[in-house]
Amino acid sequence: MEKEQYLNELEEIRTMMSKSSKFLSLSGYSGISAGVIALLGGSLFKYYYWGSRYQLGKEDLIAIIGLGVITLCLVLALTLFFSWRKGKKQGLSLWNSQSQQLLYHMLAPLIPGGIICLHLVWNNNLPEALAMSQVFYGLALFSSARYTIGAIKSLGLIEISLGLFAYFLPQWADLFWLTGFGVLHLIYGGLMQKKEA
Repeated sequence: MEKEQYLNELEEIRTMMSKSSKFLSLSGYSGISAGVIALLGGSLFKYYYWGSRYQLGKEDLIAIIGLGVITLCLVLALTLFFSWRKGKKQGLSLWNSQSQQLLYHMLAPLIPGGIICLHLVWNNNLPEALAMSQVFYGLALFSSARYTIGAIKSLGLIEISLGLFAYFLPQWADLFWLTGFGVLHLIYGGLMQKKEA
């Protein structure tokens, strides 16, 4: 009996330490919504701009950047909403030292990556922009994984790999992007949601 009580106490301590050092409010619905939005945004991009045999004009490039910004803003808004909702159910604050660390380690690669991707789009290097967006996003996930659930690290490594494939196989960069940002997020979010249920 004492051994069982001791093990239960150890498990409680481990859970408390995990809650204090990791951002646990990330919801499976965040991944699912990110995947759906990425597939919609990426499909619009593919339909209108991918494979154009002509040099895209500045108006087209501005539209592509706008589509990217709208897609990113929708993903962020839904991620925050679902994380806030999950945190509220668990009695956790969305803005705490763990989420601050997570954000800090994500933004370190995302900000320079975003600047590079904007430059690539503006100079009509769309395949490279798609590839680099995946590489830098993967780096952001990998570097922030220690502040949230462990599966983020694996997702980051897969995103980096897909980005490298996209870089060296630019004719399929759009498909690698849709797979990484769309399909993988749907799978990852679905698995997370299944664990939560």
